Amino acid sequence: MKILNITAQKPFSTGSGVYLSELMKAFDKMGHSQALVCGISSHSESELLCQISGEAYPVIYNSDEIPYEIPGMSDEMPYSSIRYRDMSERDYEIFKKVWLDKISSAVSSFEPDLIICHHLYLLTGITAEYFSQYRVVGVCHGTCLRQLKSHDFYNDRTLESLRKLDRIYALHDSQRSEIIDLLGRDISEKLEIIGTGYNPEIFTVRESHEAMASTENDVLRIIYAGKISRKKGLLQLIHALSDTDPQHMGFKSIRLSLAGGSGSNEDMLLISQAAEECPHKVEFLGILNHRQLAEEFSRSDIFVLPSFYEGLPLVVIEALACGLPAVTTDTPGLRLWIESNLRDSPVEYVRLPVMKDVDEPVESEIPDFEARLSSAIKKAVTENVTGRDKKHRIDLSRFTWTHVARKIIKEPF
Repeated sequence: MKILNITAQKPFSTGSGVYLSELMKAFDKMGHSQALVCGISSHSESELLCQISGEAYPVIYNSDEIPYEIPGMSDEMPYSSIRYRDMSERDYEIFKKVWLDKISSAVSSFEPDLIICHHLYLLTGITAEYFSQYRVVGVCHGTCLRQLKSHDFYNDRTLESLRKLDRIYALHDSQRSEIIDLLGRDISEKLEIIGTGYNPEIFTVRESHEAMASTENDVLRIIYAGKISRKKGLLQLIHALSDTDPQHMGFKSIRLSLAGGSGSNEDMLLISQAAEECPHKVEFLGILNHRQLAEEFSRSDIFVLPSFYEGLPLVVIEALACGLPAVTTDTPGLRLWIESNLRDSPVEYVRLPVMKDVDEPVESEIPDFEARLSSAIKKAVTENVTGRDKKHRIDLSRFTWTHVARKIIKEPF
């Protein structure tokens, strides 16, 4: 089969970029031919596209092609970006023309059997509307729904176009319900839940963990991986740890490692200041590739994701695959998916604060949220960090990227 993959963003950054690139690797192993239409920030980034097998058709932002930064599916991205809500009508017309030209070029030369668009948003709607002679499907990543709910930039047109997709893939049941609320109950037959995947060759329990851990037996090592952003709950995590006594959990000290790129300069400054004021060591690891992240997981005792909004965060699955217990906010759909598919997983859920926006908590709710977060960490450590000589082993064999890829192409074309 010939598969054309489309994303308006960089294909190797953010969770959805990882999802796309890992799916492409899985399709490649299954013997399918592929091409990619994607956004990049400069001509120099074209070199990164050598990582994919097949032809690449990049749209280059900040160029004569599109004279502005990449519009981000999140308002804060780990690279320079603009917000969709701030785009002008002229910006939209440029966006639409350039992407239509690029996709037309790809379709003409590659002649795909299937077009897979990532994010149920502007570009996916344009593709579904203008390339209806092909089979076009869309993968939801959660942030697209947040965009549709938080402002009305061409939303009516986008929603109507998304209804023309041949198939829509949701990450979990709660997300499926959200999509039906936005697009209408009559599209429910087009919807399928595909979940997420992980790479078992990289994210696995390492037998060498004991040797790595032996020099710091009295340090509780907590790790977070994701964007360095306030909306990821990092300020609240640092504050929660500031009030946490490691000795009550059998440790002398705590070290918090934050892996990921910064969202905005303002967020980075605030989080850095909070880290400096924290009585425990907080280190910023920067952006890590998969192997580096797996290595850091193997050196850690517990994974924490205090985010105010998520789709189905694959980093939780990756941490569990490495044997880490996890503490995560009880974002819509996540608990149900994990408890349905990974019943014995060592995961503690933290009730979210009341939200005044999709990903913005009510200020007065924050102290109680921080207290719940601290309690969940203590409970997870007490119940699951049982010794440095073993890690939790969970059967994740059904959640490889090949498994996800097969769900997408299981139907006859």
